[in-house]
Amino acid sequence: MLATRLKGAGGAGGANLEYIGHKWGSSTVTVTRGVDYENGDILFSYMHYYSNLLINDESGWTLINRALYSSYQSFAFSRIVASAASYTTNNGNRDNVVVVFRPTGYSTFTQVAEDEGLNGATASINMTDTNDSIYMGFGSVVSGAVVDVTVPSFANIVDVDGADGDVKFYWAYQKAGHGNTGTTVLDVSGIFELCTAIQLDLT
Repeated sequence: MLATRLKGAGGAGGANLEYIGHKWGSSTVTVTRGVDYENGDILFSYMHYYSNLLINDESGWTLINRALYSSYQSFAFSRIVASAASYTTNNGNRDNVVVVFRPTGYSTFTQVAEDEGLNGATASINMTDTNDSIYMGFGSVVSGAVVDVTVPSFANIVDVDGADGDVKFYWAYQKAGHGNTGTTVLDVSGIFELCTAIQLDLT
């Protein structure tokens, strides 16, 4: 699964966050310890459902946010620090995505801000740079491709393999004092588009 490995710039005291990769499935996705992640890795889940159901996050995961646009598509966005032999997410019937990051030198992960935008609205969060942090966002559409309208200049853009263009995620690992503070906007377009974003502080 996870052939992509990209290290961040490095945080205080030699701390670091490494992007390991992602795995996608249409109706279900399973990631396995020793193959896709190791204990202590941070896993983000994005599940995408069509139509007319507000889906739940998976049991044991920390829900970041979820929303349903009218009677059309919905999502659930969650995270967990890995400790089990495997994880399966299957509440989405169009897309289930797990993204894996490997922290080094961090033991506490604190949610600072989150937001979501539905069908033209933006995911806007108020960012701080007091601590090292990760910015994480997702965009999805019912069909076709996610079109980037506004993406933070510091974020990496990943078109999810296997999702036929209808899911993307956006991430950045930033050191304390990076200066990217204040309102940070993620905006995508497409057919009944959804977007969501979070800042997670690492200490």
